Amino acid sequence: MGQGLGLTLIVAVPTLAAAEGLDRSFRPAIDRGGAGWVGFGLVVALAFLAGGAIAARGRATWWMASVQGAALAASGIAVLLGADLVRRGILGQAEGSTTVLFYWSLGILVSLTMSIAGALLWYLAGARRQHSRRA
Repeated sequence: MGQGLGLTLIVAVPTLAAAEGLDRSFRPAIDRGGAGWVGFGLVVALAFLAGGAIAARGRATWWMASVQGAALAASGIAVLLGADLVRRGILGQAEGSTTVLFYWSLGILVSLTMSIAGALLWYLAGARRQHSRRA
């Protein structure tokens, strides 16, 4: 799972930092309103998809692949949300609106879904390769 988490964070952290630094206010894009954050969110979602696929390598069952994808998502979410909470505290932006809480919840759901989907896609591709070799 370590390589998958590494990839996910190597892509997600700079992407989220860029989203905050665009207007030099260093406020999260979701706090500013509008749809400007969607592209950045898509990049982060794809990072979780790829990370889930890498985390699932070598798993013998679809269930274990899913567990690896979920574990990657939980670890990645914990790091990203923890860093955001620390950053908000340091910058004095600790209060969160209901919109921010909604988007955090949505981000958690999407990250979990994408990581598990990546893990299952990797597992299914591997099962297909093994089936092709037998035939």
